Amino acid sequence: MTDSKNKDPNALAFDELLKERRRDRFWRNVRLFMLMGVAVAAMIIQAPLISSFKPGAHEQFEDEPYVAMVALNGAITENNPRASDYGLRPLLSEAFEDENAEGVVIQISSPGGTPVQSNLIRERIERLKERTEKRVIVVGEEAIASGAYLVAMAADKIYAQPASIVGSIGVRMTTFGASELIEKIGVERRIYTAGEKKVELDPFQPENEQAVAHAETILNDIHDQFITEVKNSRGEKIDFSNGDLFSGQYWTGRQALELGLIDGVANLSDAVEAEFGTRRIRSYGPPNNILTRMGLLVQSAVQIFGGNEAPKVEAVWSF
Repeated sequence: MTDSKNKDPNALAFDELLKERRRDRFWRNVRLFMLMGVAVAAMIIQAPLISSFKPGAHEQFEDEPYVAMVALNGAITENNPRASDYGLRPLLSEAFEDENAEGVVIQISSPGGTPVQSNLIRERIERLKERTEKRVIVVGEEAIASGAYLVAMAADKIYAQPASIVGSIGVRMTTFGASELIEKIGVERRIYTAGEKKVELDPFQPENEQAVAHAETILNDIHDQFITEVKNSRGEKIDFSNGDLFSGQYWTGRQALELGLIDGVANLSDAVEAEFGTRRIRSYGPPNNILTRMGLLVQSAVQIFGGNEAPKVEAVWSF
């Protein structure tokens, strides 16, 4: 047997590295199985409630009038099943095609998100509204801001809470500058591209005035699209004397009512009753419960502990 003291140092280091990786893999698997066990336990506990997740299965509406509802929660991104065109598509279709529903209410609690997804959702609501000839209202909770307010432009009426955040009609692009930092710590940035303007906004290079100017033209173009949609939808209702209206500024629901950005201040039930004459709501989509949260948690854990890149989780907090 070879004495470990006489063993090559490189071989010893390699052996230690292998042991460390085995330990990491073991504990990663332990954490994963524990998490899955908790999720399975939660599913077993809530098994009797699973049938209630189906639209309308938890309540018999019979002949009484009701309104179909779809909730949009969290940041509007393509990866958020509760706030993306792909995720909301089946729910919106079912809600609008519910022949017995008096109308449709979109409950929104969102700070906004990508302009593309926001516009796709808005256009989908408008197409469904035109095809089914159903009236639509939006009722905001925590926020109807930025892209979420763009979505609300598809509604016939917009309601919010007195303290809801409403507005933020603007566009932003976020980055940072670290060129001086990496120079101080002795890091050399190397980028190889085909196309001289491919990395003009690279945060590890000095700011390029020409690139910034081009980015601003893009932001201004998207902003103009946003403003045009707001004017087309609410032009006769808005008080244009406020110079901050399209500056990206935001207001409370009560202030937004004075500016004409919304049509009323009311909670969900009161708004539905005022517009449709009923307080009965048939919700399309799963409720916010522990089973939904566990499903998201397990999905994230499988990717994280399984060694894959972690998924984007901007909107997990909203479930």
